[in-house]
Amino acid sequence: MTLEQEEPLTLYVWGNNVSSELGISDEQVFENISYYKKSCMLRTLRQKSFQRETVLQVACGNIGSTFVVVEPATGEQTIVVSGATTVAKDETCTKTFFDQREFADKIDQIPSLPFGLNFRQPVAKVISGDLFAGLLTTQGEVYTWGLNMFGQLGLKNSTIGVTFDPMKVNFATQSERIIDIVCGFNHCIALNENKQVYVWGKRMGMYPQFEFSYHGIQKEINTLLNEYNHDTPRLMKGNLIFYKIAKIRAGQSNSGLITEDGNLLLHGQNDTGQLGIGEELGKELPFFGDFMKMDFFSSKGLKILDISFGSHHTLVLCKDMKTQANRVFGCGQTEFGQLCKISNMHQHDYIELTGKFPQPVEQISAGSLHSLFVTRDKKLYACGNNNEGQLGFKSTAKVIGNPTEVKFANPQDKLSVELVQAFGGSLYSMALCRTADTV
Repeated sequence: MTLEQEEPLTLYVWGNNVSSELGISDEQVFENISYYKKSCMLRTLRQKSFQRETVLQVACGNIGSTFVVVEPATGEQTIVVSGATTVAKDETCTKTFFDQREFADKIDQIPSLPFGLNFRQPVAKVISGDLFAGLLTTQGEVYTWGLNMFGQLGLKNSTIGVTFDPMKVNFATQSERIIDIVCGFNHCIALNENKQVYVWGKRMGMYPQFEFSYHGIQKEINTLLNEYNHDTPRLMKGNLIFYKIAKIRAGQSNSGLITEDGNLLLHGQNDTGQLGIGEELGKELPFFGDFMKMDFFSSKGLKILDISFGSHHTLVLCKDMKTQANRVFGCGQTEFGQLCKISNMHQHDYIELTGKFPQPVEQISAGSLHSLFVTRDKKLYACGNNNEGQLGFKSTAKVIGNPTEVKFANPQDKLSVELVQAFGGSLYSMALCRTADTV
């Protein structure tokens, strides 16, 4: 979604709401109490907090969400935050940040219903991680706020432990224009107008090069298990100088780059096979600190369209350049049905999921333990863990391996609903839809 697409859309939410990440009011909870159990919404629910505004952007994080909304009558834009929020314990405190030495004793984490952020510049995109968030302005500037234990805010002042207001992130030059940002739970990636990549935050420091073999991995295993964090934007060089990056993606502990010619490069955690590098080396490699090109797809004539990361699994959407058909693949953990099957074995090789759906898949989004797929006929399918209702339907089974259609049109709403985009949060989900009265 971009700011130019100001079509009125309706937000639907479901799943975990322990920290108010769904942003639903007590009144809405009471109206839907038969579907609300243990602070979880067990079906898709039309979110009423934004009925008077147009939702332009949705960013689902771990236990918090960030939105861009606009008032149709005035065109006024607001950044709205909902979910787990850090606040000063002393309500009279006027400080906008605390440093690393003092913040642990002086802040609280509280659940919060939607509230507007004091930021008046036009915003192109918002991101949401684990107790931190950020935004990209239409002028190409990046601002972040929240916790900074791993350097995820990207601020030069590494002593800052938490900030309550957006603070500007500085890059290599003052004139640097950023065109996209993404984040995981505790790290960020930015893409500049020259298609160069910056990274910062947890495990985004420089890891030593090593021979990519069984013995090479074993020799460096202790180093690979270390946390090398980076608290300011680091321009990625190395093998990336040979690629023009078109898209950037991030998940809980993984990152992905999609090149202009449709190649895929992956970084990050591999303890359950999230990188899809095969069983022989995959079982030995817990983490990879550079961006590794995935030859699996290019060797099969597949052009990468998108990638999405859960906490322990990866989804890849690509186009078969021979047939022009969309195909979807996955790797990593399958214990909760995230890869359209239930197994205790980790999937270190990519498996194809295309045949699990009646229509071609056009969108993918991974939550921590669940997966969402949007097909060409605008239907949403979900599989994986449903313990918090994150799949959008009631089920006696808490783990669903067969992708199941998620319904939006509840009879009492008297609405027709067309899905536009789905978003997987950690243990919850959201969707933007077009709606129209049926009476």
